[in-house]
Amino acid sequence: FDNDNVSTDGKDFNDWYEYYRNIFPNITINDINDYESKYKGSLEEYTDIIELYNKYDGDVDIMMEFILFAETDDEDRICNIIDKAIKSNEIYLLKKYTKFKNNKKNNK
Repeated sequence: FDNDNVSTDGKDFNDWYEYYRNIFPNITINDINDYESKYKGSLEEYTDIIELYNKYDGDVDIMMEFILFAETDDEDRICNIIDKAIKSNEIYLLKKYTKFKNNKKNNK
């Protein structure tokens, strides 16, 4: 782009903006909600949870900050996923996870 916002091929900024907006349309709330409904319970979510479990040594409180769309109400569901992965020997039971589960049990 030169000083007049014209690129070397003669197109101005607005032409390029329109071009990219056609390729990459604005994301709407419906798009986000649709993605959330597809993501929760998916293999992608499962993989993300397992990776975060290993990365943060089973610290669910930290994991919850990084799991897409995760809210406090999802903790039991996420713990069920982790428990199944531990039971199938896919991951190891870690101290921070055990501590989280014990604290959760004692606070009920």
